[in-house]
Amino acid sequence: MGNAFERAPEGKKRLTLAALYCGLFGALLISSTQSTMLPAAAMEIGGEDIYSLVATLTGIVSVIAMPLFGFFAAKNPAVKTKLFSGSMLIAAGVILTRSMASNMGMIIIPGMLYGLASAAIYVIGFSIIRDIYDGKKAAYYLGFVATMQSVGQIVGPVVGGAVMDAGSWRYLNHLIWPFLLLAGVLSI
Repeated sequence: MGNAFERAPEGKKRLTLAALYCGLFGALLISSTQSTMLPAAAMEIGGEDIYSLVATLTGIVSVIAMPLFGFFAAKNPAVKTKLFSGSMLIAAGVILTRSMASNMGMIIIPGMLYGLASAAIYVIGFSIIRDIYDGKKAAYYLGFVATMQSVGQIVGPVVGGAVMDAGSWRYLNHLIWPFLLLAGVLSI
């Protein structure tokens, strides 16, 4: 019931860390491009008056999921990787569905579930890093997370804008969901 990584081989630890970083990268692309991607989608498929519901509903689900994930992870630490993996797989499905949307409902309704991914990264993912490594190494890898977030907020909109200019908002979603899928698969 304790730390699932105490006796884990070093390869499994690195694989889990790679999964966490893939999930974080996908989440950064979503958060840093959503404000331009959603209006572009609404202009193409309709829903200019309701596209802002995506962020609102995602936020509500995330706020509800964070303490629940924290509770379940504290009660049974062995489920952390399952919660993270499941959340990443759901998020990949949400973003894949978004890429094929023919109306704004296909973006809004599944989009609510994306809040699970956000909660998983911040509540479960960061605690997994602490489970994998001792204090000094964990601080290094968590510091790298903070650096990735800072760089992602600068690079994400540029990359997202370039992808949408060269292709469309759908291409941007097709760029993102494989990172989330990879995070889910690597962390199993």
